[in-house]
Amino acid sequence: MDDDEWDTLRRLSGYSTCITEEHEAYNAWVTELAEAMNCDSKSEFSVETFKRPVKAVLVKCLYYAYQTTDNHVNMFLDIKKDMEELKSDLIRSQSTVIKLQAELLETKSKQLESVHSTDCDSALIPLLLTFVYLTLIILHM
Repeated sequence: MDDDEWDTLRRLSGYSTCITEEHEAYNAWVTELAEAMNCDSKSEFSVETFKRPVKAVLVKCLYYAYQTTDNHVNMFLDIKKDMEELKSDLIRSQSTVIKLQAELLETKSKQLESVHSTDCDSALIPLLLTFVYLTLIILHM
């Protein structure tokens, strides 16, 4: 992995921590909202319970919800960008592996041709063919 790939992975790890912290903050906010609306938990929330608090309480809650949503949208866009970078890096890595496998296959074929063209004990040819065959199977696992 190059430095850019490591940086992307570090950012994604940071997002994981941030998401956990945001989840905890959300739960704290819901608890505070429930208290402001005289509810024991969010399971009691309904249109009717949201009609009870005074306007100032609801405005404060709405503004907090806006800020949180705005922050999350921006964070999710950053996560999307980093995930696209990781996918591109993965595709490049897979292309490199395929290219190297093709080169190895070509080299093994040349080695096999060389074995066929040299005068060697006929008992060695099946062993060499088995070796090449097993090598190809391992490469495609």
